[in-house]
Amino acid sequence: MIKETHARTATKAVIYRILSVVAIMLISVFGMGATWAEAGQVGAIVVVLGTTIYYVHERLWIKTGFNRSLIGLDGHWRSLSKTVIYRLLTMAASFGIATFVLGAAPGGATAFALAQAATNMTLFYLVERAFNSVNWGRIVA
Repeated sequence: MIKETHARTATKAVIYRILSVVAIMLISVFGMGATWAEAGQVGAIVVVLGTTIYYVHERLWIKTGFNRSLIGLDGHWRSLSKTVIYRLLTMAASFGIATFVLGAAPGGATAFALAQAATNMTLFYLVERAFNSVNWGRIVA
């Protein structure tokens, strides 16, 4: 059985979060017409909410062996499944942020959530695949 340390999970979360916060701030400004101050608010909320969702999601996935080799390498279907489930959770959060922070109407909030989803699904998958080649924090038990 393969286990991962909390430090590995936290490191993945921080790297992904930095990339995703920059992306959502750019979407806020260039896609929604937000000011940089509003984009900063969005970024701050995403740091807390997104990191929490990511960390809990990662820890739950560690409990399943779905498409994971005996030496702890994730198969592409595992990475893809994790990506899609995580993205559904964060799309709901993005819709709420667009509605309550940026004051977007439902159509605008949906567009914001979809743009953020497309960008961050790509980032999430790339981080997953990158960490698949890093043994640090992986424990073979």
